[in-house]
Amino acid sequence: MILFLLLSIQICRATDLKDFDLSNLTRELDDPYTFTDNEKVVRFNFRGKVGLRDDITTCGDDDCIFQVIYDTEPPLCDCYGVLSTEEPGFFPDDKGIILNYEYRGEYWNRTAELDFKCSKSEKSPFATLISNNRIIIEWNHPQGCPKSKPDPNPDNPNDPNKKKDSKKKLSFGSIMLIIFSVLLVVYFAAGIPLMHFAFKKSGLEMIPFIGFWKCLPGLVIDGVKFCLSPCIKSKGGYTNVKD
Repeated sequence: MILFLLLSIQICRATDLKDFDLSNLTRELDDPYTFTDNEKVVRFNFRGKVGLRDDITTCGDDDCIFQVIYDTEPPLCDCYGVLSTEEPGFFPDDKGIILNYEYRGEYWNRTAELDFKCSKSEKSPFATLISNNRIIIEWNHPQGCPKSKPDPNPDNPNDPNKKKDSKKKLSFGSIMLIIFSVLLVVYFAAGIPLMHFAFKKSGLEMIPFIGFWKCLPGLVIDGVKFCLSPCIKSKGGYTNVKD
């Protein structure tokens, strides 16, 4: 049940592509993103078609978005995804976008996955998997992070959303009160058994330093009176003593 709730929360946190700045990522047909992996040339575009290389005559489909070219003579090209089959998904906690594609050929069905992950700096894309029927490309990029949403009430400190998101910090007084409470609990929790078993005390005598605690109210009252004495006129006074 707990696992189901956690999965539900993650699904609910999935955002929309509109929450991401995906501008200026799609390249021209003849200038796709390109890298080499084990003598295979991978060419892909971000949500855009990939054109054919000069030495390639065909690559499965005109709408191909992922191409894998093999170093043969002549070069062979396989398509792993078609633009029209795009299915977006999202990483948990807004950590990026997952774009899934597929290609259905006459003899082969292939799939492609682009993991466009949130990162502070851009890193070159690379393949984490290339098989006969699947390719996975990981790309870390700042635009993989959701856009910061504008504050609808920037001048309203009573906005409940702000109160929910703001981090509450304990004051110095709260910290000292917590420390004092913990020490007081430890004082009695450890002192009472010690007085009972080690010193064979019973009743109120099991409280450590019981004499001090009995005198404490009187000491407090005397302290208050002493502090207030300069502000209170005394009715009494000195009397002259005649010889």
